[in-house]
Amino acid sequence: MHFVKERSVYASLLRQIAHQLNGEGPDNGFDSKGLLHYLWMNFKATLAVGYTEAIINACISSEEATIKEYKLVLEVPLVSESDKSIIGQQINSIEQALSGIKTHITN
Repeated sequence: MHFVKERSVYASLLRQIAHQLNGEGPDNGFDSKGLLHYLWMNFKATLAVGYTEAIINACISSEEATIKEYKLVLEVPLVSESDKSIIGQQINSIEQALSGIKTHITN
């Protein structure tokens, strides 16, 4: 539950940055890919009770994709240094969560 709250805060900060850059931001915390991934994870969790490996692998894949997207944003020239700092902090936190997930599956 900690990560869900954390990602909600991250989404809010990213919406603020997007609004500053172009005057608009999404009204909700999901883009269409994020929503589809969320629904797919819930569907798999419902049908695959006991298949934790598949769920963990989906979490790993999602976190890796998120990190990749965040790093692309850092390359956008319009993003200010202070916003890049916020995004960098979020990347570090997501990388730590990913490391924790990977550590969990190796133990």
